[in-house]
Amino acid sequence: MAQEALPQTNGASIDIRALEKRFGNVRAVDDVSLTIEAGSSLPCSGPAAPANRPS
Repeated sequence: MAQEALPQTNGASIDIRALEKRFGNVRAVDDVSLTIEAGSSLPCSGPAAPANRPS
């Protein structure tokens, strides 16, 4: 049984190329590329889940 070759990641844990996100006719994200190296951290901002809960 032959094994498939895996794509090269250059040692990255996450490698995103030319990301695009649309909501209907609205292009929210266009051609974003991102590489996160193994062992690094990436802070993310946005609402925390508890803040979205009703009181």
